Amino acid sequence: MTEQRANDPRQAVQISATIFVVALLLNALVYFVAEDYYRTRLGPAPVPEELLANTRAVFAQFSGITALAAMAAVWSPRIVGHALAGLALLGSLAGGIAAYDAGYHPVLPASLIVIAFVLEELIRHSLEGSRAAWAFLVSTLGVLATVTLFGSTKIRSALDIGLWQAMIIPGVLSAATTALALARDDYRAPAPAPARAR
Repeated sequence: MTEQRANDPRQAVQISATIFVVALLLNALVYFVAEDYYRTRLGPAPVPEELLANTRAVFAQFSGITALAAMAAVWSPRIVGHALAGLALLGSLAGGIAAYDAGYHPVLPASLIVIAFVLEELIRHSLEGSRAAWAFLVSTLGVLATVTLFGSTKIRSALDIGLWQAMIIPGVLSAATTALALARDDYRAPAPAPARAR
């Protein structure tokens, strides 16, 4: 099955440039707003430069990784979508094992490991051209993106990382969902054969 692009090269360049500019503008906004944000929380005390630098750097990580994934999805949606789904598989499996070792309630590690095995089957059959597996994979990744977005504070606490670093997970999952959705032309049902005249 040949790789299908969602856009012609000119459109892909335009969309990639738009994503890049939006990421730059968001980083510029955070750069200038971060100090005011912390002043409202810390009061009249001067905001530590280390805190500001860390906030800006972590947001740059989030926006940069998400933007790169989105730009790659525009150029090669089928490959990028399945590659990012593979990362989600590995992350889910590693998370399940880590949750078990950390002594979390058995439901959490079991769920994460089951998700990993489901993703493995869906990715394999989708790469083989199964329209049903592709559709289910898109839906599953979309649900995971939504769940991890609203659960980002829990993820932050469990992994002991910053909120913007936790937001990388739903950002990448959203890019994977979008990439696979853009690859829909690879999974179109074949047109029915014309009826033979009797």
